[in-house]
Amino acid sequence: MMASRAQPGRAQGGRRVPLYKFSNDSAELLIEGGFRYEASLMGHDIPCLINAEGGSLIGVPSR
Repeated sequence: MMASRAQPGRAQGGRRVPLYKFSNDSAELLIEGGFRYEASLMGHDIPCLINAEGGSLIGVPSR
């Protein structure tokens, strides 16, 4: 998470990683880090809501 905030004063809004890596803890960690969306998931052609204990993220289709 620290590397994603490398530019001072610019908050990271979302995340996309290769190979669609998303674990059971990913959503909670992203929410704690201030992320608002995740664009690494496959499946649906429309955005979805990813709920976690600390809040929720928008799941943006990667294709």
